[in-house]
Amino acid sequence: MEARQVAECFAVDYLSCDQADPDQRRRALAAYVSYPVDAELGWPGPAPGEGRCRALQARAGRALSWDYGFVVDVVALVEIEIESSAGGVPAIGSVAGAVAGGEAVSAVVWPSAVPPTSCSEQGERRAAVVWRRVGVPVRRHDSGRLVVDLQALPATAEEAL
Repeated sequence: MEARQVAECFAVDYLSCDQADPDQRRRALAAYVSYPVDAELGWPGPAPGEGRCRALQARAGRALSWDYGFVVDVVALVEIEIESSAGGVPAIGSVAGAVAGGEAVSAVVWPSAVPPTSCSEQGERRAAVVWRRVGVPVRRHDSGRLVVDLQALPATAEEAL
């Protein structure tokens, strides 16, 4: 149960980002890991260091035993701020770009309530809402506290061999 709680909290910080202050994300993630983390690690925006996303809630599912810890399946509701087209409605291209990871535009779910908007020099900003799923590896640290154990993944399949 404790690993699931840590995984939910981590997922909210991991799936949130703000290009205006990317270092805030690094500081938030540092609370869960036992070593320094790059602010752009797994950046949920359209490209590393770009975009603004906010995880609204996260729910942990199954926790699968793994070596010396658990991998917790977490689903989170993420609000993605996107720039609007000239007519005030977000351009399809900006929605597709904001939904990183090659997800289809049809995966975007618009909120039924009026999303928060703000005026800027670029125009009105709106939010799209999507569900994101992440597996969070949690283990007990030598200090006794639970930590998220982020592994460096190989860039290509050949490196994994």
